[in-house]
Amino acid sequence: MTVTGVPGVPTLFAILTEPVAAASGGVLATAPVLELRDAFGNKSTSTAPVSVELVPGTSGTLGGTKTVNAVNGQVTFSNLTLVGKVGTNYKLRFTAAGVADVDSGDISPSGPGAAAQLAITTQPVGAASEAQLATQPVVEVRDAGGNKVATTASIAVELVAGTDGVLGGTKSKAAVAGVATFDNLTLTGTVNANYVLRFTSGTLTAVNSDNTKPTGPGAPTHLTIKTQPVGAASEAALGTQPEVEIRDQKGKLTTSTATVEVALEPGTKGPQSEQQSV
Repeated sequence: MTVTGVPGVPTLFAILTEPVAAASGGVLATAPVLELRDAFGNKSTSTAPVSVELVPGTSGTLGGTKTVNAVNGQVTFSNLTLVGKVGTNYKLRFTAAGVADVDSGDISPSGPGAAAQLAITTQPVGAASEAQLATQPVVEVRDAGGNKVATTASIAVELVAGTDGVLGGTKSKAAVAGVATFDNLTLTGTVNANYVLRFTSGTLTAVNSDNTKPTGPGAPTHLTIKTQPVGAASEAALGTQPEVEIRDQKGKLTTSTATVEVALEPGTKGPQSEQQSV
């Protein structure tokens, strides 16, 4: 017996064309095409709206027009984009009122997209003030999905505004295959105070480092008088002997054993100068 007539109410999806991803952030290389069918598998003539989303639990981002009205029971999502990690599988889930959900097969970005952000892969670690950092930072250029982008973009570094330190060394590096390795940065600052490095590259989203700090004083740069001298009778030892400290550029006491010389100011009368190790 042949049954004729119109199909019933749509209750099922059939995926006619499975989606295929392109580079992360790009329009899918193959757009998904679906058909609405009734409980017996007959193609519907419905014009119902059909929606698509990433299956929950995945970390990607689906863009484009995610709700499309069926035309004579068929719907094509023509401008969907997928931002995600290369090598990670994603699924699309299609829904419509009264119709059982259906999931696509696995899709994965075929490669990285356009450069969008910076990421620190090796955090800086401080050394003595003014010395080269014990661990030099390494920074990657990545797309919006977190994939490394093989670019030669220039990446600059600076101290976050508001800190009193001084960053030295080569503060701009050209990336090699998307990776910039800084090799001679120095940090002059207060011992054990926290400093933050900021990395920038044009319009890419900048990134700040974790806290890094000078671990000890820097090279000796100047003397300070800890105890002022107090006189006594002529030719007698001073009532209070002076104490002098050797400090670094930021005023921190160093461990220097340098010899310090003392003399009367030119134009005054008195004995010759003496030297004292501190």
